[in-house]
Amino acid sequence: MTNETYTDDELLRLVFSRGAVSIWNNQKGPVFWYAAGVPGPFYVNTEKLIGKDVADKLLSDINGILQKSGSAAEKAEELDHLVMGVYSSHEEFQRIVKSMVKKGEDFSYDCVSGGERRDWFFSIPFSHEVGKDHLYIFKDMTVFRRKCEGSGSHDGVNALHIADLINNAASYFDKWLPAVAKNNMNIVGTISVINRGNVGMDRLSEAGVRSCALKCINVSFFLELAQKNLISQSTYEEIQAYFDSKEEWAKRYILSNPALFNVKELDAKSKERLEQFVSNDPWNLKDYAPETFAKLKF
Repeated sequence: MTNETYTDDELLRLVFSRGAVSIWNNQKGPVFWYAAGVPGPFYVNTEKLIGKDVADKLLSDINGILQKSGSAAEKAEELDHLVMGVYSSHEEFQRIVKSMVKKGEDFSYDCVSGGERRDWFFSIPFSHEVGKDHLYIFKDMTVFRRKCEGSGSHDGVNALHIADLINNAASYFDKWLPAVAKNNMNIVGTISVINRGNVGMDRLSEAGVRSCALKCINVSFFLELAQKNLISQSTYEEIQAYFDSKEEWAKRYILSNPALFNVKELDAKSKERLEQFVSNDPWNLKDYAPETFAKLKF
């Protein structure tokens, strides 16, 4: 296995070249739809950093394990064997985790936690690299701690949570933090591969959870891409406009052309988010472009 980590420049190029961040075409569309029911000009798929085919197969195999009958201990053992089998033969995967381990040197913690499912891509090998217990947090808010030799009871244990992505941190507040607290443990910090904007990290900071990421997808990230001629200046200017004001970005780039919503070809999840956007009008756009909203028929 390699002991190399990634430099910031190498990570930037890896995120871009692997399509871990996708940027829409504002002439042809369609926009990307986020879980909050709003559109945007880019989308983050962290798992693509280890290769789409590898990530898809790993996620499918994790799903298969979770669907089996059996105890949490049995599933944890299978999950550990599965993820570490992929990790041991994938140098880029190893470099990502070892870059996270380097970030973790500034944290004090007793065990490593990860939430179902994509967090486990990174939290399981992270726990092996640092030689600490791994705490599996399931979506039903049950937990299972794989213990190393000599580890003690749960009470008072401080966990470092390893995540694939922090967006608005909803999973932390809805599931991971309360599940851990219910078992008399604490999440004292978190490291993600990618952070999208600052909303989630700000929420975590306010809750006393220190957070950091290998790469933050913000205005500075896209400026670096433009400076390295990986995206055009006009693309950067559009994304800067999005970060400055999502409402103004929508007015300028999507409301003038309803075809950019690509309604007829949307998958079920995206169509649900479009319907939510039209119904809730979170950016108060109906009065600005009533003709566009009238054309968004489902």
